[in-house]
Amino acid sequence: LHLTVDDDGHAVLAERFRRALPSETVLARLERDEFALAIPVERSGEGGDRLAHLIRTLDSTARSPCLVAGQEIYATVSIGAAVFPEDGDRPESVLRAAEAALEAAKESGPGCFRRFDDGLASVAWDRLQLETSLRKAVDLCQFRLHYQPIVRLPARQLDGFEALLRWQHPERGLLRPSEFLGSAEAIGVLPSVERWVLKEAAAQRRAWKGLVPPSFRLALNLSPDVFHQPGADVWILEAVKEVGTEPSEMALEITESRALMGTEQV
Repeated sequence: LHLTVDDDGHAVLAERFRRALPSETVLARLERDEFALAIPVERSGEGGDRLAHLIRTLDSTARSPCLVAGQEIYATVSIGAAVFPEDGDRPESVLRAAEAALEAAKESGPGCFRRFDDGLASVAWDRLQLETSLRKAVDLCQFRLHYQPIVRLPARQLDGFEALLRWQHPERGLLRPSEFLGSAEAIGVLPSVERWVLKEAAAQRRAWKGLVPPSFRLALNLSPDVFHQPGADVWILEAVKEVGTEPSEMALEITESRALMGTEQV
């Protein structure tokens, strides 16, 4: 399940699911907005009917308004389902199949359901291979930074550069961040990638000293999740100073929506 609702609403909905689903259901929270359910389903012809009933229960439970801190909130839920042993012969393979179905459901729009099928099997396999390669990419020095000039208009004056991350995959070629950062976040290697980007960019800015004006900043995007990690300000500053670059020569960009969340921390 993937729920679109604020953090407080997740706890409320989790309790609702626990009450609405059969007592033998195992309910787990995988991520901030993702839950996994393990539900016994009969292997007879009635299994499909029960699965359909469970989907309707989850959907109606999520759509009912929640009262959180005196405020009514509404949620949408995307659902991906996989069945043992048809879709996987081990717990981890069934979970991976369900995740592939969930991703397909989310791509179809909010509030959609998708059952794992043969068409998604290749998608799940590709994702597994990509994640395996990602775990080694930093150590194998497969990431690249491309530097895009920033030009001030209307004077057409060069004002700095922006560092753009690319992955030189040994088989798939040059990949853009949209093709792999989601997987990097899912398997927990995003912080390592971000640290590499920061240190590599800072080292490049230091190499440009004397070649570009001191006012030229090298900008790079900082992912929201890394930005909100405890102590992020400390390791960011240490990484820049470690390669001998002045902090004033770097610029970190974050999204406006994240800047408005948790004002004190920001």
